Amino acid sequence: MGVPDHVMESISGHLSRPMLEHYSRVRLDAKRKALEDLDTWRHKMAGQAEPESRQTKRPV
Repeated sequence: MGVPDHVMESISGHLSRPMLEHYSRVRLDAKRKALEDLDTWRHKMAGQAEPESRQTKRPV
């Protein structure tokens, strides 16, 4: 993102690097799910079968 880690930690209120990494991972998972949902929607709109990767959901 171009912002130093210590600045992000301060803004977000995290006191440690592991906490920042934990919550950053949540954001990445949310982005991944959103992209998968978009892909599913795109396939439905095109009248195609759902992508194979979405037929078996990953554990959250």
